[in-house]
Amino acid sequence: MLSVMGQCIRQNYSKIHVPVPIEGLCTARVLTMTFAEGDTLASYIHTLPVDGMSVSRKQHLHNRLLNLIECFGYQLFTLGIFHSDPHPGNILFQESHNLALLDFGQVKILPDETRILFAHLVIALHDESDDLLGVLRYLKVHFTTEDPVLIQTIASILFDTRMDLPEARLSPLDPDFPPELRAIRINSIPTDVFMIVRVVAIFRGIFAATDVDIHARKVWIDDARKAVADTEVQYNFATNVDRTRVSQFERLKYLSEWLADNALPHKKEQMVSMAKANLFSVTEIARAAHEDDETRLAIAFSHFSLPERRRCLKLCMTNCRL
Repeated sequence: MLSVMGQCIRQNYSKIHVPVPIEGLCTARVLTMTFAEGDTLASYIHTLPVDGMSVSRKQHLHNRLLNLIECFGYQLFTLGIFHSDPHPGNILFQESHNLALLDFGQVKILPDETRILFAHLVIALHDESDDLLGVLRYLKVHFTTEDPVLIQTIASILFDTRMDLPEARLSPLDPDFPPELRAIRINSIPTDVFMIVRVVAIFRGIFAATDVDIHARKVWIDDARKAVADTEVQYNFATNVDRTRVSQFERLKYLSEWLADNALPHKKEQMVSMAKANLFSVTEIARAAHEDDETRLAIAFSHFSLPERRRCLKLCMTNCRL
């Protein structure tokens, strides 16, 4: 299987080198492959200048990593089997300007249903479609919230490598992580799906360390659409969740708890004012302040004193780093 997988990658991605398993020297516990020269991505990251790379060097690095994540889209959606441990120590930079992908000892075979559903998930993220909630339901990924806005953000962090979301650059353990997201937990996630999340998280870490912003959903969209087009299986992703009601109620609840934790007014009159201004989270308040939307802010803080308003806005702006 590893020989076939490596051959498929080499045939379709000429700049990705995959060592060949050596027959007779591989067992259930030992994987022996041909030697590959190069410096690991881990060592390359350690040599990056603190003050940033030159434009040409950054573009060269971007192209290499883009080619690598394109290769993983091919593995996920076409082959249905993927290297599940692409950490920086398993990626070599070679003098030929190629990348070598090492250590295929941890490979995951995706059930066909998971492969197709993950393709639907990438499409939903790419198109910002309401199908997202239904796809997650079919994938058996459940959260402690049904708020579609929060789920959209969480799914973008779990299944995409985009770094343009403020929350994507923060750890859930970071004190600046939005409280409405910190309160949410994953109730269930199948092992197959978790392994995909793990790969995405590894790539997110690589892109963050190298200051390269590549969005997996945009890179993988064509492979995902082809995978869906090539199957006869049809899904009904419609959901009966009342998005508006759930979104307003749960988000306002988290906002009220955050205000209370920070010794700010959080009673009914304050929360009604926030709802009238259509501000249901710390992030939305910070964005309104960042955009100097005085009309909404005046409505939202009509039951706050001026010092309370100023302290709340300062905390919101600090937490969200807009």
